[in-house]
Amino acid sequence: MIQSQRTLAYTLTAMVFIAGVAISQTTPRVTISGRVVDDSTSVVLQNVDVFVAQTTLDCGTGRNGRFEIKNVPLGSYEIAASRVGYAMRSFRVTLTESGGKEFEIRLRLGEVVVSAAEPVEWKKQLERFTVLFLGKTRNAEQCKILNPEVLDFTESGRVFSATARAALEIDNLALGYHFQFYLTRFNVEPANLTSG
Repeated sequence: MIQSQRTLAYTLTAMVFIAGVAISQTTPRVTISGRVVDDSTSVVLQNVDVFVAQTTLDCGTGRNGRFEIKNVPLGSYEIAASRVGYAMRSFRVTLTESGGKEFEIRLRLGEVVVSAAEPVEWKKQLERFTVLFLGKTRNAEQCKILNPEVLDFTESGRVFSATARAALEIDNLALGYHFQFYLTRFNVEPANLTSG
């Protein structure tokens, strides 16, 4: 009796797995492709990172400035493109039909900002941002932002905001990995501004 129950359990598990695979294979997916060019000269740009925000779907452009991201499920997404020396560009798309979407993304050269802001104040804002962004856990203490110089901070009213001119490079020594994080918006309401 126990053997037959085990066999039945294995059979049901296998059927659920096969059904899940069949459903995932029938979910409509599309390919997002196109090219990235300089906004002022229309020259194609290589080594641009094009990605679907809040997913792991991304690719880089080749010598011809072209990109292709395959197997994107239907839905609404923010597509972004980033390259050193250029301002990051993002836009919203809704993918509603199988097939593909073709885009031309135009990047503008980033502004070179020379700032004489008080470094002491910027360092305080960086400490606040680090706690708000990474947290205060034991794992967070082992995370390090490797390029904090790309961050700019503002306070409007009593809302604390941060922007990044390039992807943040972060090492997580607790879990043993390095990653890039594209910060498009970071706003904290007054109630959450305390950093410790």
